[in-house]
Parts: sequence; structure tokens; C-alpha cells
Amino acid sequence: MFSFLENLSRVSRGFHQFPRFDSYRRMFASNIERQRKYWQDHNFSVPSQHLIVRLLGSIPIRFTQSVNSYYDDMCLIASDVSGTLRITNEAYAGRATETPWLFGDGCVEVPICTYGREPVDAAALARDWKRLAPLRFIRHPGTNLDLNSPMGKGAAKEPGLVVYEIDFPLLALQYREFLFEQSRKQSGSRETVAQFISKYVLANSIESMANVSFFNRLAAALNEEDLTRAEWRYVQALPNQLEWVDAYIQDVVKMLRGRSYTFAELLTGLKTATDGCLYDLCELDGLYPTRQLKWATFLAQLPYVAFLCRVAQESDRTPHTGALNEILRDLRYAKNDNLWASKVPSQIQLETTKELDELIAVCTELRN
Repeated sequence: MFSFLENLSRVSRGFHQFPRFDSYRRMFASNIERQRKYWQDHNFSVPSQHLIVRLLGSIPIRFTQSVNSYYDDMCLIASDVSGTLRITNEAYAGRATETPWLFGDGCVEVPICTYGREPVDAAALARDWKRLAPLRFIRHPGTNLDLNSPMGKGAAKEPGLVVYEIDFPLLALQYREFLFEQSRKQSGSRETVAQFISKYVLANSIESMANVSFFNRLAAALNEEDLTRAEWRYVQALPNQLEWVDAYIQDVVKMLRGRSYTFAELLTGLKTATDGCLYDLCELDGLYPTRQLKWATFLAQLPYVAFLCRVAQESDRTPHTGALNEILRDLRYAKNDNLWASKVPSQIQLETTKELDELIAVCTELRN
């Protein structure tokens, strides 16, 4: 992961925002909630060989154990269990999945297993298990703000690299509560693990997916890329908010050109489409930067670092020399060490190497 993001000061002098942005954000959150409920109310399912199906098949379920004790035990076995499926974590380097489970053909997916180190009230989490979101997207190539569930069917309209976190103990806790609920039903009406993943794991990941799409759309607008390919399609009738999204994004782009902001101000001052700020999308809280993990976290955060440097190019001065030095050091380390060798397909390696070279040149120019 990029070292300057590990201890970012959450200080912002404030940004001018699109006047009605907060009200539109609430409307957008309402759309997400309706989509989430739609996918939970219908019996969709993922393939039986799905990565998360296989992961859940390796999780021990103990109903007699207390919720807090069970959660703590899941934290202890997270690395070993996920490592057997070649999922990247602090102890196992892993690699990209052979099948794009979430975004479809044309995408390369990198799952990262995480587990909490801070004390949590697992009992409170269990009481609201249907809303838990153990799957969080950090990076994907989409720009169309599609709120449909990431079922991974068919070919991806916007191919590229996808990186996501799987919170192992949270997933295990949610699955345990699901099975406990199913045990109280008659055998003929019980739902399957494939339905559980569709109804709760994937449906609850739509918000993080949409927020990354929003960032991608903002970054594309800053780079003056053509976004006419974007679509607004739902499985149910919902208000089309693409117009206000683009109006807000253009407002932000105008604000960024010719002005000077520190990287911390950009990351904490720019809002996402639902809640929080840009830093919340790329923050990897609680992960130790081990060598096994670095290749995946580096790829996850690279678009955000590229965005910051692109904004800095638009400024008449560069008030973040210290951060640029850290970024350059990390970029050169990643390139010289070839962090992603044998972890992702050759095409992704070539594209990443090209992106690194371009970003190193930009950082060097900005620093000088």
C-alpha cells in the first residue's frame, strides 16, 4: 500500500459543493436501498463453484459458542482458511482469480481477505446481520453507476481490474446468523448458501460498488474522457439521477482546475455519491503492509494516487512535496521489485507497468 495514505491527516479546509448535492445523495442512497431490498426479496443465486461459496464451505459453524467468542475465533483462522483458496492476505500472497466472479468476462479480480483487530461488539452486529457488508469494493473499471448486483454474468461492458476486500469474520458471522434463521424453517423452505450470497453479501456490496463508479466517473471527467457509453439501467423502475451526477462532477472538475489543494484536502474534502469521502474508498484500515499483501493493495490504491497527481498537474503550485517523495519511492520500489509478477495476467502487468512509468514521470515533473 502507499505509505503516505497510512497516516493521512483528516483535515480539510472545505470544498464548494454542488448546491443540491446533499439532497441528491439522500435520493441516491434511497435508490441503493430499494435495489438492495429487491435483490433480497427475490431468489437469485450464484453458481455453486463461486469463490465465496467455496470460502463459506471452509468456515466452521458453531451455534453453541457465544457470538463474541465465535467472531474472535474467525479472526484467528482467517489467514489460513482464505489462503487455501489463494486469496491474498497478510500471510499468503495469493493471486488474481481465474474466473471473474463479480464483474464478468473481461475483468481480472483480486480478492483480499481482511479481519478486524479492533474490539467489536459482535453481538450487536449479529442482531443486524442482514445489513452487514463483508464485501467491499476498492477498485473496479465501471463508470456507469449501475446499481445492479455484481453477479458476474456475461461479458463486462467496461473490462479491467477489480480489487475487493472480504471481511472474513464478518462474513462468517453473517453466514452463521443466516443458517440459524434457516434452521427454524421447515426443510422445504430453507434457502441455500448460493442464495445467501446473492441476497446479502452481493446485495449489500452495491453501495461500495456505486461509490467506486462515482470516483471513476470523476477521474474520467478530469481526464476529459468520453463517457457517452454510460448507461442507467435497473431491474426495477427508479429515478434516473445520472444528470445530477454529471452536473456535480463537472462542478468539481471546474473547482479543481487551477486551484491548489493538498492531497489530504482532496481525499477528505471530496464526497462520495452516498456517504463519506474519497479517503474512505481507498483506505485499508487495519492491514499490516506485509510483502505478501503489498502487490494487491498497491494495485487497489493506484487509481486514487494517479487521480491526486493528475489534479496536482492542474494546479499552479504543488503544496505536497513530502507526499510526492513518498509516492515516488513507493512507485520505484513497486517497479523495481515487480510486485505483481505471476500474480496477475500478463496484459494487466503490461498495463500496470505503463501506468507506473507515466505516473513516475508526472511525480518527477511535479516535484521539480
